[in-house]
Amino acid sequence: MHATESRSERLAERYGTSRSAGRTLAARIGIGILALVFLATVIWVGLVVSSSSPVKVTTTGYTHVSDTQMRVSFELNTKPGTAVRCSVEALNGNRGQVGFTSVEVPQQSERVSHHSVVVTTQQPAVSGVVKSCTPL
Repeated sequence: MHATESRSERLAERYGTSRSAGRTLAARIGIGILALVFLATVIWVGLVVSSSSPVKVTTTGYTHVSDTQMRVSFELNTKPGTAVRCSVEALNGNRGQVGFTSVEVPQQSERVSHHSVVVTTQQPAVSGVVKSCTPL
């Protein structure tokens, strides 16, 4: 080593020169833009997937028929001419499942249709819900 060689020169020789502030800023901006593009893509895909679901269902009500039966009403929104299978649950006061049925809804001529199904229960139910509906 030479006596005239400064400490910074020795470090630069050993580890390489540091990036200039301009290059570092440009790299950070580039990474930020890539992150924003990635986030926008994830959000867009999520919205497209959730809005393109061919079947949408809303539980509109439930009626206690007896200690062993619960009537569950629901609104079905699907493309006309699509047959659907729905899974329906009856629940007790602790939100535990006490009854379950699967019902086939035949093709409808209208996009929105209203239906109800009686669910047989093992013990008294206090509510009912349509868990899912899928096209057949």
